[in-house]
Amino acid sequence: MANPRVRARLPLSARPLVWWLGGLILASAAVLVYWPGTSGDFLFDDFANLPALGRYGGVRDLQTFLYYLASGIADPTGRPVSMLSFLIDARDWPADPFSFKRTGILLHAVNGLMLYGILSALGRRLSADATRVRAAALMAAALWLLHPLWASTVLYIIQRQAMLAAFFVLAGIRAWIASRDAFDEGRPRAGWTWAIAAMPFLGLLAGLSKANGFLLPLLLLVLQVTVLRPSRAEDGPARRSRFLLATAPSMAIFAALAALGWEASGGNARRSFDLGQRLLSQPRALVDYLHQLFVPGLGNTGVFADSFVASSGLFSPWSTLPALFLVLAMALTGWGLRRSRPILACALLFFLAGHALESGPLMLELYFEHRNYLPATLIFWPVAWWLCAPGRYRTFRIAGGTAATLLLLMLTFAQATLWSDPLALARDWATRNPESARAQTYAAQQELSHGHVATAERRLVDNLARHPGEAQFALNLLNLRCQREMVARSDLEKAGHAIGAEGIRLDIVNQWLGSVLAPGSRHPCTGLPDTAVTELLQRAIPERPASAEEQARIADLLGLQALRRHQCHEAEMFFSVRLRAQPRPEAVQNQTALLATHCSPAVALGHLERYLDAGAPVARASSPALRMRDRMAESSWTRHWDELLEQLREDSSASQTGGEAGPPSLQDGPGSTATGSIDP
Repeated sequence: MANPRVRARLPLSARPLVWWLGGLILASAAVLVYWPGTSGDFLFDDFANLPALGRYGGVRDLQTFLYYLASGIADPTGRPVSMLSFLIDARDWPADPFSFKRTGILLHAVNGLMLYGILSALGRRLSADATRVRAAALMAAALWLLHPLWASTVLYIIQRQAMLAAFFVLAGIRAWIASRDAFDEGRPRAGWTWAIAAMPFLGLLAGLSKANGFLLPLLLLVLQVTVLRPSRAEDGPARRSRFLLATAPSMAIFAALAALGWEASGGNARRSFDLGQRLLSQPRALVDYLHQLFVPGLGNTGVFADSFVASSGLFSPWSTLPALFLVLAMALTGWGLRRSRPILACALLFFLAGHALESGPLMLELYFEHRNYLPATLIFWPVAWWLCAPGRYRTFRIAGGTAATLLLLMLTFAQATLWSDPLALARDWATRNPESARAQTYAAQQELSHGHVATAERRLVDNLARHPGEAQFALNLLNLRCQREMVARSDLEKAGHAIGAEGIRLDIVNQWLGSVLAPGSRHPCTGLPDTAVTELLQRAIPERPASAEEQARIADLLGLQALRRHQCHEAEMFFSVRLRAQPRPEAVQNQTALLATHCSPAVALGHLERYLDAGAPVARASSPALRMRDRMAESSWTRHWDELLEQLREDSSASQTGGEAGPPSLQDGPGSTATGSIDP
């Protein structure tokens, strides 16, 4: 191999414009292959994140724009760059999913083109064989770009966050390569400019798209110890830039991961596994990711991961220890071959480094396909480099690589076509994930919405028989029976058992009870007898609430139950307890509206005045982004309270003199939402 510092000149016969034309054809093929998926619909986390587009009456001016950017609920940052990108497709909610999916497909195609450019630039530093460099780069980019594993990233709208982070990371890598080239050519000013463009500028944009984008300096360090290895004669500016912008930030990343691990060692009530079990499970997840990458098919798990079992020991399940040895072997092999086989070493270490956050000490769910989108960008480069090597059988090797690319194209097209049909997609996921409660429940919901009531009912009944403690099955089955007005005592007993297994801390339990108890709700089970609802509510309440959030949830539900019984004094009392546990302005606004509507303006006025007189501080929001939103909204809330007090006083006076009074609007406040508190 050539000296890594030497940039080989491409001969005219290489025709780089022709190769770039091939890249454009490849990107266009990716767009066409994924296009059938644009007729699909929103899914799961889309509904948790995208409604922020309409939360403040749509993004229509600077104030609503700033509120919207600060309303992200993922990561401490709220992912504002990703939130900003969704404004390309809509500025209000509900919206049409087509535009979102179209933008995601185009972004994926652009990422493929950027990957081709990066691999070409890296290859030129390693070899003077321009044809091999370009051919290997194009083939590796094709194998990655057209892989069917990315269907659950490209066509799942909210996963634009993962693709956007990858976009800025790839841009940062390309800028970093340009900085190394500039330093090698004796242009230190240009070298520093490109290096700073990579880190921190593009690195910050990547991290503000999704937290794993903050791994950019670690990924750059991987490139530095493998394919970008400096010579001993490297000058001072190049060394300083590498230390300040790659090595030192990477050390900070390791320190942050260690701190997160220490924090997570205290436990997490939201997870059924502890930190040790998570760390034991991740090698199995990584090995399964690699299997899906190199043995592709139509059997992907899709967006469901809840059936992935945590490892409870080195031999439980038995694959835990072999997977751990394999991952350690990958790391040691990558480090050992960093000089002799830099491309292979780079691919192995880049894959592991790219998973350092989401497969590390953060107490996230154990497994998701989309986590491979960035780490796997270089995984096929060693394969393509070998296929395009000069030699006797080069033509046959390239033909084999081309055939593999065409196979991936057909598999991806089949996946995209499946994503165009929500019912077929749901049933396929349920078939491939028989132990996933989410997959089975989603399939039943899709069958019900398409009129296949008996099939949906049978699916829920069978799954509940196998998993009697699963609230998703029990409550969805009860919903179906309520809708058909065929509720039996056994249905209520099964629902009560499932509710009692997890209690109020489970979101689906809290949301279901809140929907049933809410006055005026159109939930199919609002017609259940009060005794039945009370029994289910009592099963959900733990003897000793463990957190302020649990206390707030319990008080909220008891307040709604009191309103359901027309007990206004008790309702106001429970709502006050909720505010003492978690004082949030959105909560008091919704409570005030409920009391004004179902009791009287005077009761609502008294509740609001007591809240304001108490001067309770606003409960600390769950992330810095949401806390920033709270600070921005302070003055708006003050104006809103003045307006609401005036309206309630007028309505109270009107009701006492026999006039008509109307409830305050839930949409008046700066943080209001028709479904309750934004950040309880």
